[in-house]
Amino acid sequence: MEEMDIDDDNTFPNELVETCVHEAAEQVLQDAMWDEAKVPHWINEICEKTMKGLMELKRPYKYVVTCMLMQKGA
Repeated sequence: MEEMDIDDDNTFPNELVETCVHEAAEQVLQDAMWDEAKVPHWINEICEKTMKGLMELKRPYKYVVTCMLMQKGA
């Protein structure tokens, strides 16, 4: 049987996607203190930055980005 060649350009870039998400969240929340009034803005900003990073990958995929922030109890 012949081995199938996998085209690296068409494999899903798991690590790159994860990096985009982490970088976006860190940029938005790095110095933030929890403020309920700012949460909707943070969510929008994280989603926009993540989507921008994903589009810059120029991969043949469609992405859906969602974000949920929860305050951690002490």
